[in-house]
Amino acid sequence: MIVKYTLLLIVLISSKSVFSQDFWEQLYFPDSTSIMCLTTNDQMNLFVGVANDGISGGVYRSLDSSQTWELVLDVGNFMVQSIDINENGDIFIGRTGFNNFMKSNDNGSTWIDLVLPSNNNVMKILCKGQDTLFVSLWEDNGALLVRSIDGGVSWDSLFTTANTSEYISDIAISNTGEIYISLTGFFASTGGVFKSNDDGATWTYINLLNHQVNALAINSIGEVFSGDWHTMSGEYPGIYSLSSGDEEFSLIYNTYGISEMDINSEDDLYVNDHLGVLRSLDSGLSFDYINEGISGAMQEMHIDIDDYIYVARNNFLAKSINSTITSIENKKIENNQHKLVLYPNPATDIISIGVPFDFSNTHQETINIFNTLGLPVATEIVKYKNKNIQIDVSFLTSGLYFIEINSENIKLISKFIKK
Repeated sequence: MIVKYTLLLIVLISSKSVFSQDFWEQLYFPDSTSIMCLTTNDQMNLFVGVANDGISGGVYRSLDSSQTWELVLDVGNFMVQSIDINENGDIFIGRTGFNNFMKSNDNGSTWIDLVLPSNNNVMKILCKGQDTLFVSLWEDNGALLVRSIDGGVSWDSLFTTANTSEYISDIAISNTGEIYISLTGFFASTGGVFKSNDDGATWTYINLLNHQVNALAINSIGEVFSGDWHTMSGEYPGIYSLSSGDEEFSLIYNTYGISEMDINSEDDLYVNDHLGVLRSLDSGLSFDYINEGISGAMQEMHIDIDDYIYVARNNFLAKSINSTITSIENKKIENNQHKLVLYPNPATDIISIGVPFDFSNTHQETINIFNTLGLPVATEIVKYKNKNIQIDVSFLTSGLYFIEINSENIKLISKFIKK
């Protein structure tokens, strides 16, 4: 039998302590620069692409957590407006000027030119694995998406449009391989989101026509989120979501001026909009601003391998004081070879738990459910041998939760969403 806990007072106290201090700390960055893009590698080195704003545009690198910076790529009067790093640590940048695509395989110390199918503006770069690259270019006749599977040696064209005012603003790929692209345009009948289920061979238009869709993000269970800069048809701009099985995006939060979106390793959603940084801890069911320590809208965003989040605007650069994974950090398992399978996810009334081993006949196994603050909301004792357990979650309010099983010194944890 599930045992329920009354935790309202504890939650209120915990929430107050969490939000009473600054979320952000400002980082040093050289003057007379305008930040266009940023990323980090697995060694926590920070790379920032900048525009010429009094001094040369290019790429700055910091090896010491932003205490000092070095201009490792000088592009003079041009700018570096897109950047990404693959699993090998190779850095790829898109810049203005004739040599619009470059690569470094020595942590930014030296750079070589790579040849793209065109010399137009590189709008977005997405690295997948060791050798696959997706690059969007803004062509004279509209949007173009190209892909290389050999690290930029050769390229295939995957997607084009015929709207001259339209470009691909973001690229996102789900855990199961679906490719999503967002489009931003400046006239009627442009914009929206397309999807490919066959590795880019064919594309299906989803919806959001006349939306200047600027950003995409996909969580671990395949929910897709889109963010609008604005709209051109009188529809509400904002954050939209597409859940598994849905045919169209649905508005979940009304806002505008969205420039970036990102999701951390626990599926928390972060969004730059016209007022600052929005956060959702429950897959878009609710949002709150985390502007303590920053002021105004941020243009760039990046979450590093340790789930720290960086934001930037013009010459301003900031980083979260703590990792964005804090409330449930002590619940993480060190040995991740065993994983729970939860279904359906999201759940309404009943959630089934599939475990990768048989429960013991002689030991009691404890199943705990925690909220996003790491506080227990329910527990159940399992005394029988079974690899599939059904748990009643109908009493939970809508939101994100974690299920933990302790069995013979093995601790397993996974997350689910209650509708």
